[in-house]
Amino acid sequence: MKFFVFAAFIFAFLAPSPAQTEDKPRPHAFESMDKDGSGGVSLEEYKEVHASWLEEKFKKIDKNSDQMISKEELKSARMQQRKQMMKMKEKLKSETPASPSPTPPPPPAE
Repeated sequence: MKFFVFAAFIFAFLAPSPAQTEDKPRPHAFESMDKDGSGGVSLEEYKEVHASWLEEKFKKIDKNSDQMISKEELKSARMQQRKQMMKMKEKLKSETPASPSPTPPPPPAE
C-alpha cells in the first residue's frame, strides 16, 4: 500500500493523466470511475481505474526494468517532463494571440 501511494505521488508530477493526453473531452470520466454510483470516487475505485496507467508510467521511468526506480531514473524522468512542459508552454504561447497594448491615458485637461 505504501508503495502505491508513493508511486502515485511521483507520477502525479511526472506525467499527465489519461484525460489530459486525450484530444477529446471526457464528460463522463467521473461517472466511469464511480463504479458503485455513490456520488464519489473511493480510493479502491480510483486505483482500479488508474492501475494500468500507473504501471505503464512506472515501466517508462524504470529504464533498466529492474522493478525499481533509482534516483538517476527519477531525475531523468523529471528532466524529460520539464522539457515536455516547456515545449507545451512555448506552443501555447505561440498559439495565443498577442493582447493589444493598453491605450495610454488621455492627457490631463487644462
